[in-house]
Amino acid sequence: SDISKDKIKKFFEKEVPVSRIDDSDEPSGYFVYVDSSNTTEDLRKKAIDTFDGKKLGDTKLKVAITNDSVVQVKALDERRIRVKLTGPIPYFLYLLEFGIFAPSPKHVIEKMVEIHGVANQELWTRPENIVCSSAHCLSKEQFRQYKIFTKNPFYWNADQVKIDRIKVYSIESFNATLFFYQSGEIDWTGGQSLVPSEYIKFVKHLKDYSNDPYLGVYFYGININKKPLDDVRVRQALSLAIDRKALTDLLSADQLPFAGMVPDGLAGYKALDLPLFDPDRARAYMAEAGFPNGSNFPEVSIMYNTTELHKQVAETIQQMWKKNLGINIKLQNKEWKVYLDDMTSRNYEIVRRGWIGDFPDPYTFLELMLTTSGNNRTGWSNKAYDALIREANKESDLDKRLELMRQAEAIAMEELPFIPLYVYTSTYFKKPYLKGFWPDMQNHHLWKHWWIDERWYEGEPVTDESLSNQMPSEMSKQ
Repeated sequence: SDISKDKIKKFFEKEVPVSRIDDSDEPSGYFVYVDSSNTTEDLRKKAIDTFDGKKLGDTKLKVAITNDSVVQVKALDERRIRVKLTGPIPYFLYLLEFGIFAPSPKHVIEKMVEIHGVANQELWTRPENIVCSSAHCLSKEQFRQYKIFTKNPFYWNADQVKIDRIKVYSIESFNATLFFYQSGEIDWTGGQSLVPSEYIKFVKHLKDYSNDPYLGVYFYGININKKPLDDVRVRQALSLAIDRKALTDLLSADQLPFAGMVPDGLAGYKALDLPLFDPDRARAYMAEAGFPNGSNFPEVSIMYNTTELHKQVAETIQQMWKKNLGINIKLQNKEWKVYLDDMTSRNYEIVRRGWIGDFPDPYTFLELMLTTSGNNRTGWSNKAYDALIREANKESDLDKRLELMRQAEAIAMEELPFIPLYVYTSTYFKKPYLKGFWPDMQNHHLWKHWWIDERWYEGEPVTDESLSNQMPSEMSKQ
């Protein structure tokens, strides 16, 4: 463990590609993650055969595949597990919501292998095979049409589950979704079927419509190794020359203009008080960098993937930078795969980015800017920032932890490898008789809490009769 991570990485990469190296307390040493994404070869076995017992400097390496003696997770009994962490992780319980932590039914998977010769997920997750531990279980599925979930009588709190049957539709068109909603077939338009921005001004006055803050930030990534973007004054100027309020007003999607990377109030976090727009300071920074009124500013491009929203944002910012800084910016619209490849290889100057938080904790956003983060992709690295984040994740005092993270964000927002633009929102329609439903930043809505208020059926209609008349023509035709 006295050997640096860089030396370990370079040593292993002589024979096997390495995607990541982490510290290990028990046993003392490192976790080495071999990158086997592009090969069927067992690189872990190759690493052991090649390096176990070899010397690196004066140290004799001991290399082994991680087993349950290292992974500190143990089943205490049929209902409980114990997890031993290397340090305090306040967001740990939220991590357990990820599908990768769901228990897999070994007996069913083995049965599918015995019958079909393969552990295909599509087989053991079919209604007739699936093992379910939630309040509702999949009972019927019509591919690309709908799924039906029924109440699980074996659920530990089944007596408190009030809805017996839930039907989830697979609908690609929002117009069709709205038609189903208006006809009473759908009670909630769903977490992913957001109301298109071009319709929001027609519906935002309706009682059925909701707009909740969402755990996501829309931002631009800056390749800081490209001139003149390597000058922090240029990056500051670009950020301050964006009128974020005007941008979100133009988009008409009820987004929240924002100039930081961590939304306010997240796990008690106090967001930085950063200006949304300051064209005078922007021009001053640009002049200091040697480009007064945009003079002699070289060609720079914004790269974005193909959607109408990203195009509209890029065109609006292009106009703002022309008006406020006197610079001309090119736009590059690229197909999704090319966009991803170019972003990963840093073949860009400015790139459209966005991040949906994995869990409600500031770290889910701040991790993006770590030197070691695979999602950084800007070339930016700051030792003080990295150290503060590492210290924060070892801090058991929550207030101190948040303050350390705030200090780290202040460093990043001063140097601006990312230029934040706005916080996402979740827009949807929900019938007023659907109860037990609350706004949630992650758009997680547990069916076990839902219930139908039958009193609504005895009174006036629950839908707004003016809905069709208020919609654009292509929607009202539905």
